[in-house]
Amino acid sequence: MLFIPVIIELFRKEEKPLINSAVTIFGLIYIAIPVSLLTIMNESDRSTIFHHFPAYLTSYFLITWIYDTGAYLVGKNFGKHKFFERISPKKTWEGTIGGTLVAIAASIGLYFISEGTQLIQLLILTGLIILFGTFGDLTESLFKRSLNLKDSGTILPGHGGILDRFDTIFVSAPFVFLYFIFQINL
Repeated sequence: MLFIPVIIELFRKEEKPLINSAVTIFGLIYIAIPVSLLTIMNESDRSTIFHHFPAYLTSYFLITWIYDTGAYLVGKNFGKHKFFERISPKKTWEGTIGGTLVAIAASIGLYFISEGTQLIQLLILTGLIILFGTFGDLTESLFKRSLNLKDSGTILPGHGGILDRFDTIFVSAPFVFLYFIFQINL
């Protein structure tokens, strides 16, 4: 599959076939690897923590989107101090802190309604989402800025595109995978 974009460039007659191929291949890897890792975790040996992994996987998505939404709402309403202005001029420290608090509250709430989960595991999951998810969000902003795009699509109006719903996941999923794999091997 990785060589198909290169072969396609033979017929496109574009000026920069290497860059076009590299961007296409990177895009495939950027999306496919994190999604594949989440699938592997869901299909892995169900010993220890993976016995309840569907609850953790659902929590992972919910906490991710709650963090993003909380950061957006708090930042929009109370944000004054820019977080990473060069890359994403609207992101603020207040939004990041607000999103963090909302995500922690969500993980605690999920602990009470998700059978078989451990609070410490949900809090560590939340920490990974906050740390690496923030990098994912900034990375997508960097990509869009480098391509002079405001939004990455129009499927979800007001959300900056479908990638904005998943940018946090693309970067945080490999770290979540490593954490859970480490937990199994203890």
